[in-house]
Amino acid sequence: MIAGLQKAYSGLSLSRKCMIMFNWLTPLATISAPESLSSGDGKTRPQPLLRKMLHSPPPVLLDLLCGISDDLATFYKLGLVPRRIGVRAESLADWCWFAGTLVDLVEVGVELSVIGGAISEIEGRLYSETIAIASLGQTTGQATDEKELARLRRQQYWSKIQRLKLLMDLIFVSYDVFHIKRYSDIAKSFSGLASAVLSSMKLYDKHHTTLSRSAV
Repeated sequence: MIAGLQKAYSGLSLSRKCMIMFNWLTPLATISAPESLSSGDGKTRPQPLLRKMLHSPPPVLLDLLCGISDDLATFYKLGLVPRRIGVRAESLADWCWFAGTLVDLVEVGVELSVIGGAISEIEGRLYSETIAIASLGQTTGQATDEKELARLRRQQYWSKIQRLKLLMDLIFVSYDVFHIKRYSDIAKSFSGLASAVLSSMKLYDKHHTTLSRSAV
């Protein structure tokens, strides 16, 4: 069973990496966006790429490094890159994935905190409006608040799914980064498959919502 799960995850992982090849072009385009420096004679000249990189946000640089190393590791698995380069690229990609997952977990945690605060605020407002309806018969803003509350609860649900997916990713990549051998096959098989299922759920919901809106 474990061997079957490993093959299923490996196949899904390689297919996904082939589909997202060259996604490092997006952070590269962000870094190399046209910017000018003022010179002493009042003229402007383009900034060097290295200077732009040094002034870029760390998450953008991490995305760039992770994308390039991921592509090199994928090329190695496809037999297009020498083993020495491929193995080093895999190791670098794992460390980038580990760091990126930690950053994403912090961002999702902050997002859930903000959404939770907004939900509490709207629930308090709806309670006050319910009291006003019962005593004065006023319904101002209640329908809008209920619609916003439903939207926030849906967003909160998918943020929790994203957090769970990131935790599965963290478990998986930790075994590779720290070379953990104990229960490696079982933990990586189940965490990898769980992450793939959660990602598929989110992707399905995204496309289903898009199609539903376009059909209206």
